[in-house]
Amino acid sequence: MIKKILVVLVVMVMSIFAQIGSIKIAESENIQQRYDSTKNFLGEDAELYKGAILYLTGKAKQLRKYGYHNFKTKPTTNSLENVYKCCAQESKYNSNYESIFGTNFKVLNVEKVKNGVPYDYILTLKNLKDSSIAYFEYGSRYKHSFPFIDMRYFNKIKNNNLGKQYIVKENSFNIGKDIKDVNGVKIDSVWNYNWKCIDVLIEEEHFILSLLLQNEYNAKIVFDVENINDEKFMINTENAQKYKENYGEFWNKILRNIVSIGMNREMVKISWGEPEDINKTIRNSSVSEQWVYGSGNYVYFDNGVVTAIQ
Repeated sequence: MIKKILVVLVVMVMSIFAQIGSIKIAESENIQQRYDSTKNFLGEDAELYKGAILYLTGKAKQLRKYGYHNFKTKPTTNSLENVYKCCAQESKYNSNYESIFGTNFKVLNVEKVKNGVPYDYILTLKNLKDSSIAYFEYGSRYKHSFPFIDMRYFNKIKNNNLGKQYIVKENSFNIGKDIKDVNGVKIDSVWNYNWKCIDVLIEEEHFILSLLLQNEYNAKIVFDVENINDEKFMINTENAQKYKENYGEFWNKILRNIVSIGMNREMVKISWGEPEDINKTIRNSSVSEQWVYGSGNYVYFDNGVVTAIQ
């Protein structure tokens, strides 16, 4: 009797392990190990969205009547029929804005499409509000047409930034215009304050994922998360203290995104960012460089020191 029970148990265990050891599960685990949450739009790595929760962001008021493009009820590309949650006010080929704005979708599957220009993947999505299925036509080359925020990305941004303090530079705003907080109150010299991240949210003007920052006087501003690691826009307070000590008279200019004669390469990068091109001339022991910026500006160096700006 005992032997019979053991045999049954062994068969059951083998059956369970056979299911767990399937190829699909192994591939899914490998994909998740490759995903590191540092990007929201994954381009050609669309298969890494499988299993993710995608939040559908809103649109500016003037665009809402056109709804959302690329959502279908059947997995076909370049199709003008079978619109999911039809229809937008101004287009019968687009999904209705109010029907799906703010929805969380779970990615059930990602399928590559042969000759699928301009949409080369189909994302199978489950609407977590009503359990309906949608098929999203995904173009790996078109970041602007990806209307989602990957919740894994959102959580990583929040975990990495909540409670941290930053110096926000003038270049983060429309230069030449007044800098205002979220309540429309003017802020003078925004770079003179320490700004603490108190939340991560979607601002409702451009619907961009942003840090909500607050200074010591309780003024609040929003900052685009895509520029967090670009020091021409924002500098964490630890680096800011180091730069202030090392750069002396140039520090206030760097905070205002100004390049001046006498700066070194690092100062210029913090002020204006990486150049689009560098032209270098070597003569004996002298090295001259021309840094080219997309704004039509040029910075000239002799032996690593700025000698002219154009």
